[in-house]
Amino acid sequence: MKKTYPRRVRQVLEDLAAALRAFGIDRSERVVLAYSGGLDSAALLWALCHLAPHRRPRVEAVCVDHGLREDSAEQARRAIEVARSLGVEGRVLRVDCGGEGGVEAAARKARYTALAEVAAGRPILTAHTADDQAETVLYRLAKGAGIKGLGGIRPEVRIAQGRVLRPFLGVRRARLEEVVRYAEIPVVEDVTNASRRYTRNRIRMDVLPALEAAVPGASAALARAAMLAQRDEAYLSGRARRWRERLRREGGWDARGLARLPRALGSRIVREVIAETRGRPPTARQVDAVLDLLRGGGEFRLCDEWIVLCRGGIFSLLRRPEDRG
Repeated sequence: MKKTYPRRVRQVLEDLAAALRAFGIDRSERVVLAYSGGLDSAALLWALCHLAPHRRPRVEAVCVDHGLREDSAEQARRAIEVARSLGVEGRVLRVDCGGEGGVEAAARKARYTALAEVAAGRPILTAHTADDQAETVLYRLAKGAGIKGLGGIRPEVRIAQGRVLRPFLGVRRARLEEVVRYAEIPVVEDVTNASRRYTRNRIRMDVLPALEAAVPGASAALARAAMLAQRDEAYLSGRARRWRERLRREGGWDARGLARLPRALGSRIVREVIAETRGRPPTARQVDAVLDLLRGGGEFRLCDEWIVLCRGGIFSLLRRPEDRG
């Protein structure tokens, strides 16, 4: 007999099925679920297990232990026990969160690197929600991001060994809370999620509630704005790629041609060329300086190692020779 679910729970299952269809995921697929044991990933785990059989992929739950707290190993173990209680294969990965950048950025990089390695080409599902999208857009707006940054979290991202898919990106967290309550799934909460030490937590706990009180529906509206920004970004990126190839010359790019482009396209091409050449994107101020250079010619010291040149009508980058003592 077909199981009957409450309307809102059924809607979450339908939304998940529709997202997986859009991603090309069906029962023949083997996927890796990035599973922390928290509310969002617990709801996604349960929903995956309760899709109609012809829509249900084979799932492996992978819990990444960042080792940032004394109880992290125990929390990961309990999370995987929940997954196994639902009949899902699971494992724990321990990662090192050292490296450049803040703790959040280092943990994110380590997490996705580990997930990609264990997935070995299989799609990776994460439980990012519309609320996560709203938090991301607000954070990037406050940092002065352009249209690419304001696109927030992408529903699908290519990584070295496969794809990261976010089937819940259009679903509000409140809906997932209803799923967890209905299913009575044990949730393993990360206590750091309640710490105001982290910027994203402060946005979630303080800024978004205040914004919702002032403008009801703001979170959903921010998620829609991100979707619109992603569409515009895709169009502009495509245009920039085509112009970049048209303006390619021996030894670099046509500086005058770049200078004549609308600034929205010229700045993208300059940013991409610099990012690919030196392995790190330039600042907005550096891009503006290079665009000004295209018109008059000369050179611009990008950093200790790289110089931007505009000579003979050609825009290029040159690595500075090492100083010899």
